[in-house]
Amino acid sequence: MLPEHLVLGLLHEQEGLAARTVAALRHNYIGTEHILLGLLEEEENVGGGPLAGLGITRERAQDWLVPVLERMAEAKRQGR
Repeated sequence: MLPEHLVLGLLHEQEGLAARTVAALRHNYIGTEHILLGLLEEEENVGGGPLAGLGITRERAQDWLVPVLERMAEAKRQGR
């Protein structure tokens, strides 16, 4: 599988892993964080497998990412 096929699959409309991640987090955009979490959702794929092998799981990444994104959103609301 070529990298562009992987990215297209992650971004594919409502069915893609990134799109499902966006819906679960209630965001209105698809960013690199959603692509990362989408890759990690399936540990058997070409992207998630090597990351899982390094101990990077979807749960650990999401536990770190969500608070960071919340702080960034709050800073933006406050004009910082």
